[in-house]
This record gives sequence, C-alpha cells and structure tokens, in this order.
Amino acid sequence: MPRSTILALAGCVFALALAGTAPAAPLSLGSRGPDVRALNERLAELSYLPAGAATGRFTDATFHAVVAFQKQRSLPRTGIAG
Repeated sequence: MPRSTILALAGCVFALALAGTAPAAPLSLGSRGPDVRALNERLAELSYLPAGAATGRFTDATFHAVVAFQKQRSLPRTGIAG
C-alpha cells in the first residue's frame, strides 16, 4: 500500500475521502450517523468488516475492525477513528 494511503488512513479520518469533509468529532463505540456509515464502508472495502456491514452504527465489530487496522499499521490501538 502506498505511504500516502497509509498516512491518510492512519489519521483514521475514513469519512474524509468518502464524504469530502472530516467528521465533526472522533468516532468511537456508540457513535452513529453518516460518518460512521462511511467508516464502516471503508473498513469493509479493506476487508476489516464483512461486506454489507455499513449500518451507520459504531458497534463492537466496528471497534475491533478499527483496532485491527491500527494494529496492522503499528498505530496506537485506541479503537477511535478521527
């Protein structure tokens, strides 16, 4: 994966690339809305979540997918995106 892609994702602002705007606040367990849906979709595209998992809710599955993404890229494993 190109370094620029890793850096973009490392900031965990997945919604930025999809929606054109940054989320209003960091996304974490219990968050809901279109930014979470965009995050879910991106995590599914990267195979961290199953296809069709974009519910718009930051569930336990989303949390674990974010942590797995962070671990894979040697980032602090916070489970928070944004």
